[in-house]
Amino acid sequence: MKKTFGDSFSDVGLVRTENQDSVLSLPERGLYVIADGMGGGEGGAVASRILCEEMADVRKTGKMKDAVKRAHKRIAEFAVSHHYHMMGTTVAALMVDGDDAIVLWAGDSRVYRLRGGKTECLTNDHTIGNELSRLSPGSLTSGMAKRSHPLAHVLTRAVGVEKEVIPEELRVDLKGGDRFLICTDGVHDVLADETIGQYLDPAHSRQEALQDLSGAVRKAGAHDNFSMIVADVVDEKG
Repeated sequence: MKKTFGDSFSDVGLVRTENQDSVLSLPERGLYVIADGMGGGEGGAVASRILCEEMADVRKTGKMKDAVKRAHKRIAEFAVSHHYHMMGTTVAALMVDGDDAIVLWAGDSRVYRLRGGKTECLTNDHTIGNELSRLSPGSLTSGMAKRSHPLAHVLTRAVGVEKEVIPEELRVDLKGGDRFLICTDGVHDVLADETIGQYLDPAHSRQEALQDLSGAVRKAGAHDNFSMIVADVVDEKG
């Protein structure tokens, strides 16, 4: 059996006036969730909060996908009753399941894993830019797509927006010493994966990693809200 310990950080950034991200970090349940809300007025903040509320009880109510679907329904109903257009949220989540973990995501929030000195992004962004790069592998990188296409950042999946939500899910094995980073695009839009990996160095504590990442994001302009969870995996004795 594996156990995790996690710390989180969320910030409005240097440009926005409201933080529409929500963070759920429950180490005692092995559950970590990041949500990046979108929508006019308070819509984005409400959407991300609803998502985290539904995910908080996932251990009691079933699968993470079911919690996302419940959140999708609640967000859509709230949007209609308050006349919000395109109200929704991304989601990126990690849930420990024995010696494995389930990674779930919809949108462009990400989950990274550092293992043996190598950092790997376990998720793929649900954006037009990323879809373009996947259609023509080798000819257009995701970074190039983001810079060159005017709709590159537009999400192709999100919770609460379309008639239905189809999150992706991945099961990964866990090893003692693994370190995970779950973050919104406010982090990975301004920091390269290689840079992110350097700040996840296990020689630094989780709080130090969060502090270093936050400083780097701010130095890069912090044009969006940015939120992060750093979680470490340990072998549980007994």
